[in-house]
Amino acid sequence: MHSFPFSSYLAFLCAATFYMYQFVLRVSPSVMVSDMMLSFSTDAAGISLLSSVSLYAYSFMQIPAGIFADVWGPRRLILLSIFLCVLGSFLVATTPYFSIAILGRIIIGIGSASAFLSVAKVALAKFGSHYQPLFFGFTMAAGTIGALNGGNTIAFLLEFITWQETLLLLCGIGFLVALFNFYGLTEKSITSQKKKEHDLQLSNVLSSILTIFKSGQCWISAFVALGIYSTISVVADLWGVSFCMQVYHLPRVKAAHLVSLLYVGLCIGSIVIPYVSYKFSSQKKIIIGCLIGLFINLFLLFFLSKASLFLKGVFFFNIGFFSGAEMVCFAYACSIGSSQSSGTITGFINAAVMMGGAFLQYLFGIILTTSWEGIRDAQGAPIYPEQGYYMAFALILGTVLLSLFSSFFLFSSFKKEKSVSVKTHF
Repeated sequence: MHSFPFSSYLAFLCAATFYMYQFVLRVSPSVMVSDMMLSFSTDAAGISLLSSVSLYAYSFMQIPAGIFADVWGPRRLILLSIFLCVLGSFLVATTPYFSIAILGRIIIGIGSASAFLSVAKVALAKFGSHYQPLFFGFTMAAGTIGALNGGNTIAFLLEFITWQETLLLLCGIGFLVALFNFYGLTEKSITSQKKKEHDLQLSNVLSSILTIFKSGQCWISAFVALGIYSTISVVADLWGVSFCMQVYHLPRVKAAHLVSLLYVGLCIGSIVIPYVSYKFSSQKKIIIGCLIGLFINLFLLFFLSKASLFLKGVFFFNIGFFSGAEMVCFAYACSIGSSQSSGTITGFINAAVMMGGAFLQYLFGIILTTSWEGIRDAQGAPIYPEQGYYMAFALILGTVLLSLFSSFFLFSSFKKEKSVSVKTHF
């Protein structure tokens, strides 16, 4: 890899640390469900609402956050976002009122919205578009580590302190993350192999948005990225454990461990696949190859129910590994647009992916609900038949297949920028 100044790596590390931090905040309610139910005198539906409002705020704020990243630069946006995350967490931890807790989670979602695209902006400014896929991968790996370890750490803390005290401790960690970014992200010029540019001016914002919405390549990139993300959103984040319990007849703990292999594969694939893309400069071929691998492993996972547990683990790992190609989709979309609007482009792709993933989760649930035969478990929860899971997972297979078809319409190459100086505003 080309040699870059230490300040470039430090800037990326600062932004990636914020990305990991907000990931921990976003998954925290999943570990505190019973505690929050008691504190707010609510039920499962209320806790689901408390958890999901931050995701909706996150999705709807993607394009505005991208615009702010292009207008302000990532430094000011990251510092403001950390403040919002800490403020939201403080409200949730200190209020006895459920409505205020909802407001706090919304504020966390708004603050989290800039995390990934800010890292993308830093990576592009400090390392250039050629290296951007690789640093996208490092970012996703950091987020995956946050998701994997954050829940376990919070669960450990809850053995000794209350959930409110745990959130207040996370607020303190947020203050340290803010200090790290305040001193690590500096407002100074750097030299790279790009042309001299400035952050997007407010007068050009509308033009930038219209250009992105008119770009067929941006829409194709978004749909391809959604197809890859659908496995994470539906399988890993929501229905994978239930599928393994019902179809593979595994106990909950073993099912959870099996699904966690998807995150392990994602963590590794998010680094390896962008690196291969960077090494061979073949984004389109990498995306197509990963989608083919993703489809094959999904098909084998869903329809080889009698395979050994080890082989099923391999399938889950491979699905996560090939899902690392999502980072290449983001880098591809940024490469076909202006560097000045990279934040807005990243926000557009991320918004489409997150909203599409939420919609696929909903459709999956609808398919399961329509297949229900009225059977419940000892606690009264509905038990869905194996056939219902097969029908629902056909939706994911179809989405991946359509994404594979769409990927053939991506450009094989994109315009290269000339090698000159860059001025970035951090």
